[in-house]
Amino acid sequence: MIIRARPKYLTPAMFDVVDNESIASTDEVFYNSGRSALKHFLIEWKNFNKIQQPAVAMQAFNCRVVADSALQAGYRILLMDTKMSDLSIGLNQLTVLPHKPDVLLLTHCQGIPCTEYREVAEYCITNSILLIDDLAQTEGSKINDVETGSLSNAWIKSYAFDKPFNAWEGGSLRINSIPAEGFQDYFRDS
Repeated sequence: MIIRARPKYLTPAMFDVVDNESIASTDEVFYNSGRSALKHFLIEWKNFNKIQQPAVAMQAFNCRVVADSALQAGYRILLMDTKMSDLSIGLNQLTVLPHKPDVLLLTHCQGIPCTEYREVAEYCITNSILLIDDLAQTEGSKINDVETGSLSNAWIKSYAFDKPFNAWEGGSLRINSIPAEGFQDYFRDS
C-alpha cells in the first residue's frame, strides 16, 4: 500500500497498546489549519475501520469549514440543534437522533464548555461513538473541574486572529485514547 503525503510525525508509538488499552502520546500534532487536522483524522479513522460512509454528528451552529472537512473526508453529516445555555450539543439532542453516528464532533463555543460534557462523553463510550472535541474557541475551560478535551478520544484546535491562540493560521490534533482495536495496527503496517 502506498500512502502519499502522510505527515512523518504520526508514529506507531502514538497508538501503543498496553493491557488491551490504548495509550496515546501526549504530543500534539500540528497542521496548517484545524480543518486539515480534522479531515486527516477522519480519513485515517474511516480507512482503518473500513466504513464506506460513516456518519459524523455535529452542531448546526458551527463554522462552514468544519462541515466541509467532514464531507471531504467522505462522511455523512448529521446536523444537530444546540442548547441556548451553552451553544453546544446536549444529551437530549444526541439521544433522539434517528441514526446513531459513528463520530460526534462536540464544539465548545466562545469559552463556554458543554455543560453536559461528562454525560455526553459517557453516552459516547456506552454507544461506541468516537468523540472528538473541537477546542477552537474554548482552550482550557472547565466544567465541574473537568477540562474540555480531557474526556474525548481526540481533540482538534484551530489558530486564528479570533481564537484563544492568536496566529495567522494553524491547527493541531491530539489523540487521547482510541479503543485497542483502533489505529495502532494501521500505523504499524505503514
